[in-house]
Amino acid sequence: MKSNNVLVAFGLFTIFMGIGLFFFPSLFYFLLGVQATPATTLFMRFFGVLLFLEGIFFYGSRRTADLRVIKSFYFGSIVADCVMGLLSLDAAVNGVVNVLGYAFAALFFIFAIIYWLVYIPIKKATTI
Repeated sequence: MKSNNVLVAFGLFTIFMGIGLFFFPSLFYFLLGVQATPATTLFMRFFGVLLFLEGIFFYGSRRTADLRVIKSFYFGSIVADCVMGLLSLDAAVNGVVNVLGYAFAALFFIFAIIYWLVYIPIKKATTI
């Protein structure tokens, strides 16, 4: 899998998820079976803005030749997706969210694996 394709695909996916979380947090509450409060809505919107920002970074870096930038994006994404996967798994196990929490955990772990599979050859490369 080419790094450029992964950056474009995940960049666009993350941008759309960020927009969705910002403008439609109640849809995600419904899917997860979580009670909406003003505080959870605020944090859901903060998370949407951060996802939007991450998507812009990924999509915007698709044509860079600086390996340090690409490596840092992938490594940061591996760590973040593993942590979010663990948090989602913990929330599903402890009943904070419904069964869909397991799907979110699986999705985060799958993203981390894809990032890792792209990161390994880039880590060893000296040029793109």
